[in-house]
Amino acid sequence: MTVTVHDDGRWTASGFPEPDASAGTVPEGAASELAAILDEAWGELTARPFTGTCPLAYDESERFWVIRRLPRGPGAERTDADVRELRWCSYDLERPTAQRWLDAFEERWRELGLPD
Repeated sequence: MTVTVHDDGRWTASGFPEPDASAGTVPEGAASELAAILDEAWGELTARPFTGTCPLAYDESERFWVIRRLPRGPGAERTDADVRELRWCSYDLERPTAQRWLDAFEERWRELGLPD
């Protein structure tokens, strides 16, 4: 499933599993707030590469986040977006410090009522 959260408060969801709701609103600035959590944690989250066998080898499912910050202003292009990917099979996200940041991100996600 893909959930897109815009800074004006709109969000959309689509894909598989099919979301209970396909669109809604959250407070303005929520996208930046979620991105800020990952920005602050980025060093901890990406500090250690994942080792071992990725769960994709067993059940073909991996939860991951992609944060795209689109540029603003005249002449801004989507191709100039700042993109960060946080994938379980790229980084060791089960370390306690990384897990605390992920818990904070997911807690805020749930508080906003965004689809899982």
